[in-house]
Amino acid sequence: MRGRQVAPAPGSAPGRVRPVIMRRCVQIRADANGNGNYNNPNNDPANNPLANGVSPNYRVPYNTNVNAAPRVLAPFLTNPATQPASAITPAIEGNFKATGRTVVITGGSQGVGRAAALVFARKGYNVVVAAREPTRLQHVVEDCAAAAGRVGAAMAVPCDVTNERQVQALVNTVLAKFEGVDVVVNAAGVFARGSFMDTPAAEAKRLMDVNYLGPYMVAQAFMPVLFKGGLKARGPLAAFAPERPSLIFLTGFSGKVPTKYMSAFSASKAALETLASTLRTEVESQGVHVGVVQPGLVKSNFMERAAFYGKSGEEDRRSFRQLLRGLPISQTPAEVADAVYNCAASKSNEVSVGLPFAAAAQAYKFVGLNPSAVPFT
Repeated sequence: MRGRQVAPAPGSAPGRVRPVIMRRCVQIRADANGNGNYNNPNNDPANNPLANGVSPNYRVPYNTNVNAAPRVLAPFLTNPATQPASAITPAIEGNFKATGRTVVITGGSQGVGRAAALVFARKGYNVVVAAREPTRLQHVVEDCAAAAGRVGAAMAVPCDVTNERQVQALVNTVLAKFEGVDVVVNAAGVFARGSFMDTPAAEAKRLMDVNYLGPYMVAQAFMPVLFKGGLKARGPLAAFAPERPSLIFLTGFSGKVPTKYMSAFSASKAALETLASTLRTEVESQGVHVGVVQPGLVKSNFMERAAFYGKSGEEDRRSFRQLLRGLPISQTPAEVADAVYNCAASKSNEVSVGLPFAAAAQAYKFVGLNPSAVPFT
C-alpha cells in the first residue's frame, strides 16, 4: 500500500492531514475528522460516504466513475486495520457488492430468529433477516446495529416462507447486495397443541406449510448459492472442511420424541428432521454443511401465534403460559441462538439445547421411554 500527503478537503475542519490510501481504487482525501472528499469539492454532508454508512469492504475498481455511484468508496478514511472485516451497509447504490461473511435468517423478526440475528451481528456477520412483519424486522435491524456497533450490520427483507415467489425474491435480493452466503438459518415456525381428534386437518396443513415446506423451499432456493460457497471444500474430506457454508434447521424435542397432544406439530418437526438427515447425505460431498438445532421448550413470544384445540383449548393455553414462566428447564431465545451459532461454527450435525430434553431424547432413542408421561407434555 502506498500513501502521500494531501491538503485537507475544501470546507473541512483544520487538523492533521491523513494520507491518501491507494489500492488501485478511487482516490479519497480525508480531513482530521474522517470526512471524505471525492469529486465533492464542497464536502457536502449529503454526499459524505461516512454519513451514508459506507464501509471499507466496498472495493471500487480504479477505473470506476465515482460520479455514477457517489455513495461508494474503496478504502475507509481511517486506519483500515482497525475496521471489522465484515462492516457493510445494505443501502448501497449501483452494482457493487459487500464482502464479508453473510447469514440469512428466516423467522428473524422475533424469538429465536431475532436472538440469532443479534449473535451473528456481534460475531461480525452481515445479517439478513426475513419475516412477514416489516415493522418488527426494522426493529431487529436497529438492534443488530447496536449489537455490532456499526451501521448497516443487518438488512431486512419481508418474506413469507410459504410463498415460493417471495422466497426466490429473498434470494435475488441477497445476491444483489452480497457476494455470497455463508449460513442460512431456518427459524420460521408456528406451534399448535391439541389432541389428534380435536386438531383439524387444515391446521395440520398450516403446520406442514410453515414448519416443513417453508424451510424446504428456502433450502432449495439457497442451495445453488451454498454450492458455490462450498466449491473449495469439495472432495473426500469435504465433511471436515471448516470453511464450508452451513444450512441450519430448527426442529425441536417434539421432532425427535412422540409428544402427546402435539401430533400435527410433532409430525411437521419430524419431517424437518428427516429432511435434514437425507439432505446431508446429498450435499455433504458438495461442501455444504447441514445442521439441526433441537430446542426443548423456549420462553419466547411464540404463544402469540400458537393455536390450541379442544374443549379446554383456552384453559390449556393459560396453563401453558404459566408452565413457560415457571419451568426451570425451559430455554431462553438467547440460549438457543448461541446453539445455532455454535452449530454453524463447529459444523455439528445435531445440537440439542437443554440437558433434560437431550437426556429425554436419548432415553427414548435407546430405551424406548416415552416422555409424554412427564408433566410438561
